Amino acid sequence: MHRILAGLRGSRRPSASAPRRGLAAIVIVAACTVLAPTAARAQPAAAGDPEADALDLANRAAAVESRAGDWHSFIETAVTGTRPRGGRTVDGARLSADLRYDGSPAPGWRLVFAVRLDVIRQQQPYDDVQVNTLKELYVGWQPQPQTTVELGRINLRGGVALGYNPTDFFKTDALRSITSIDPARLRENRLGTVMLRGQRLWEGGSLGALFAPRLTDAPSNADFSPDWGATNRGARWLVTASHPLGGDFSPRWLLHGGDDVATQLGVEATRLVGNATVAFVELSAGRTPALRARIDGSADDNRLRSRLAAGFTHTTAANLSVTIEYDYNGAALDRQGLQELARQPGGRFARYLGLAAAQQDLASRQGLFVHLNWQNAFVRRLDLAAMQRIDLERSSRLSWAEARYRFDRFDVALQWQRASGAPDSVFGALPTQRAVQPLARIFF
Repeated sequence: MHRILAGLRGSRRPSASAPRRGLAAIVIVAACTVLAPTAARAQPAAAGDPEADALDLANRAAAVESRAGDWHSFIETAVTGTRPRGGRTVDGARLSADLRYDGSPAPGWRLVFAVRLDVIRQQQPYDDVQVNTLKELYVGWQPQPQTTVELGRINLRGGVALGYNPTDFFKTDALRSITSIDPARLRENRLGTVMLRGQRLWEGGSLGALFAPRLTDAPSNADFSPDWGATNRGARWLVTASHPLGGDFSPRWLLHGGDDVATQLGVEATRLVGNATVAFVELSAGRTPALRARIDGSADDNRLRSRLAAGFTHTTAANLSVTIEYDYNGAALDRQGLQELARQPGGRFARYLGLAAAQQDLASRQGLFVHLNWQNAFVRRLDLAAMQRIDLERSSRLSWAEARYRFDRFDVALQWQRASGAPDSVFGALPTQRAVQPLARIFF
């Protein structure tokens, strides 16, 4: 795992010129955003699978603002106060620039480009870090209204659950930088995968297929590397299909495999329950090694294992959305396994947690995820959000909350997070115990 900046921070060789180079790069990106056609204030819209977006009702409880124009860009600055476990608070600062273009250069064609640059200045014991993330770069062709073909780096956001996505097969090693542990931000700010993708739609259903080739052997830590090796170390493929089974129930089936990846079967489904509640379920199953076997370097029996996320989102008349989700990972350690690994020397427990974080997988066999989002809370334009991950094996917890006020052209926000639990638990072992981050975001 490389460049994980929240919760599990990796060390990096200091560079005195790195912050200056990063700040210069942000100035260049900012200049590009000013020269680009100015759009009305709007947050970047997710550019994923059209069918997945339709199914992803549970993930869309948060506000979705209408797009205006092809360019979407912002600059964000933040001050951070991080308290390591057993240590004093460490102050820092962050400057980020995000630029996205999603337009049609010609009839029937689509061009998407998305890049993000994060420059983090942190007092010891952490080093200054700058990270460039080429999130997306692809071209799309629509020869017919029901048919699309796309080629390039695509951030394929799979799944209908909010906290954990067993069918999001292309999330592994896709994070170069973490500035917020909000699941929506993690899905948006990651590397896409280079692929060729085609999809055919019909009323109520679809059929799609993609192929992602092998490009290089290993990921790169270079500041401005496109990092093809993080997402394209081996060839992979995915086939998806959906069709109504009665009424408005249209589950989506997935079949995934590739180099060193045994074939995995997945299914996603959502269902409206009443007028204000959406139930969802997401499941994957196939032969896969246990997470612990990957850090042991030992051969595993590659047994049949499953992953599951199931829950519901309820939205009140006051624009308060509540999501409760149960998560299960058959490849993760249970209570006894976590305690046993934590007692072993050599930092094996930390490596295990780092591997799970890099794969965006559950480190504990069972978990509970609770998320609240309240738009226009108390006063107009004030949004409140909170979440908590609960490790059901060892009862450790990871909590996060945000208060955000939206002006016409910029936002101000305050974020807080806390990890608690026993030292041999998933969240109790994280090096960061508490963190506070006030920030401001300016839209162009």
